[in-house]
Amino acid sequence: MKGRMLDTTTSTVPGSGSPLSGDEPTPADGGSGDGGVGASGGVDEPRFRRPRARTWWILGALVGLAVVVGVVVNIIQLDKVTLSPGAARPVEDLVTVTGEGEAFESEGEVLFTTVSLDDHVTLWEGFVAWLDDDVEIFDKADILGDRDEEESRQFNQELMEDSKTTAVRVALEELGYDVASGSGALVAGIDGDQPVAEVLESGETVVALDDETLELGDDLVAEVRERAPGDDVTLTIEAEDGDSRTETVELGERPDLDGAAYLGIGVGTRDLEYDLPFGIQIDSGEVGGPSAGLAFTLAVLDVLTPGELTGGVPVATTGTINGLGEVGPVGGVAQKVAAVRGTDATLFLVPESELAEAQAAAGDDLDVVGVADLEDALTALAAHGGNAGELQPLA
Repeated sequence: MKGRMLDTTTSTVPGSGSPLSGDEPTPADGGSGDGGVGASGGVDEPRFRRPRARTWWILGALVGLAVVVGVVVNIIQLDKVTLSPGAARPVEDLVTVTGEGEAFESEGEVLFTTVSLDDHVTLWEGFVAWLDDDVEIFDKADILGDRDEEESRQFNQELMEDSKTTAVRVALEELGYDVASGSGALVAGIDGDQPVAEVLESGETVVALDDETLELGDDLVAEVRERAPGDDVTLTIEAEDGDSRTETVELGERPDLDGAAYLGIGVGTRDLEYDLPFGIQIDSGEVGGPSAGLAFTLAVLDVLTPGELTGGVPVATTGTINGLGEVGPVGGVAQKVAAVRGTDATLFLVPESELAEAQAAAGDDLDVVGVADLEDALTALAAHGGNAGELQPLA
């Protein structure tokens, strides 16, 4: 490192001693030496003092401290995770149709959007993330819950597989196929604050609501949606040992949606089976989670039908999808908007409940449309120039 410059000129006072040699300064050209100006009027050339040992020690200590600080901020792990923009990838190329199914090519693309999650955040990375408007920082427990990293990865892979299966089912049902069957709505969980907790147990199966026979868990959800809070419903229930009974229960109100009826149970489908007319596979790679459900559904529809579902242009999407074709929230919408900005897409379909957040992140550069279900998404694509309103049943 360079030594610190102490003076710009040297002293020429007799007896003061030279800072370089320890001798008295020599007057230039026979001058008197008492003014620093020789007979010729010249001025002594400026000279530099060598850094003292203490200066080198201070500089070395500062460098060492900087190295230590640099190492520390890159080693200390925070109990945080960061969400940053991921990618916006076309889905049609990931869909493979086998057997007697026919696949069609199109110029447009459905893009599914992702976020990048980092659960090994150092102090330095946390500081950099804090400065970046496109990155969000969360407590690790808020994202991973009580799962460790490997359990979280496996859980998200399971959600992805379920999402792909549901997306294929919903797309085929939109095209007229009846692909899912079961023997009732299997009770997977119960809200203990609701009246239903007094008449149902997990593991039992609801096979009818009032006069409607239920084959799928989604059938029970659909029936409840048609009713209002405070309505009484009669459930026909089969216990795990095969015994059957009926119970009457009052519906509550959904805590997340005013005015919507709420039974208060989580459901699956007992003896669920799929009867597909041909094979459909979606290669999602290492991506996990359920947030590409809507994108997968639209891409399968695009591949299985002629014409341009998206109007011949790339359209970005995000949102879960259930067996009723309803689109659910996903989180990380602002980061996904940032990912879409790097593409040619001019339309971004997002869950209706996250529309305001997405629009705030998009500004005026991107047309963001909120959708509550598949039909909303198809309507938005038709308004954007696609042939979504002209899809014909294949079955």
